[in-house]
This record gives sequence, C-alpha cells and structure tokens, in this order.
Amino acid sequence: MNIRSIFAATALTAVAVVGIGSAASAYTIDPATGAGFVGKGEVQTVLNLNNAGLQSLVDSQTGVNFTYEVTETYNVVEEFWTGPVKNRTEHEVTKKTTYNVVDVLASDARQVKGQKQYTGFNLLNKVEPGTVVGSVPKVGDVTVVDPQNPGTNSDHIVVEVTKTGSTSGLFVNGVLLPVVAPVITP
Repeated sequence: MNIRSIFAATALTAVAVVGIGSAASAYTIDPATGAGFVGKGEVQTVLNLNNAGLQSLVDSQTGVNFTYEVTETYNVVEEFWTGPVKNRTEHEVTKKTTYNVVDVLASDARQVKGQKQYTGFNLLNKVEPGTVVGSVPKVGDVTVVDPQNPGTNSDHIVVEVTKTGSTSGLFVNGVLLPVVAPVITP
C-alpha cells in the first residue's frame, strides 16, 4: 500500500479525531495528500516561541519539521491446542506510522522594506516515508510458541484481526498541534 492510499484511508479518521483540542485551529491539512497550511501562531504556541524565536528556529539548521502520525489498534484472536482442547486467546496490537510532511515557508506579501515576516508554512501536497513501529498479523499467520518444536499443537494460529481504533494528528517538531474544529481542504 502506498503512502497516498494510506493517507486516504485515514482521512475519515482524521476528521473525527481532530475535533479534540483546547485551542482554535490556525491550520488546514488534507490527510489524503498532506497539503495544507499551518499559521505561524500555531507553531509559536505549541513550541512556546515569540516572533524572534520562530525566526531563529527557521533560520537554524534545526528548523521546523512537520510529521503526520497515524496510530491504529487491532484486536487479534489466536487459536492453539492443549492436548485435545482448542483454546483461544486475544490481545491488542498497535501500529504507529509517521510520515514526513514537506513544507515551505510562506511570507506575507504585504510586508515591505525587508521585514521578511513569515505568516506560516505551506504544506506542499508531498509526503515522504517515515517510520513504522509495530506490525499487524494476518489471518493464518503462525506464532511459534516453542522455537525448539515448531509446527506443534502449541503454535498459535491467527484466526481474526479486527481494527478497533485509529487516531491521527499533525505534529511540529514532535509536538501535536491541537485543533478544535477540523478544516479539511478539498
């Protein structure tokens, strides 16, 4: 599955989740593509920066980095045999996928005389692969319980995998940007 289709698959989840927060939103993002805009005030608030601090961060080698994270939870049911008795066990699996969102600074065209004030960050409709932590088993996968005796009745066989939840959010330098009302660009 490519990044674009994963973003599209999480778009509805993102709309449901981004309504949670404590401050008004000053950004937009299309979870299907990564395109949007993040106002400078939003970044300044979550990173606790004033105008000079944001300018310094932008000009530094550290800079401002945006990531989009999707965390999915699954209930996994496995069967195994203990003698003549078939047993079932359930557990939860979590998979967290992080995408790097490519951005460029947006300056305010109304500013003149070299003030170079930034108004925010344009998210450029481009995402790059990030990291994946965790994996989701598939029906039929076998968990070998006793590595010395693989293929025995003690091995667990995955018989059900059910997605139980999904959350997503936009982060700047590792800090979640809070949102009250989602603004999804078409």
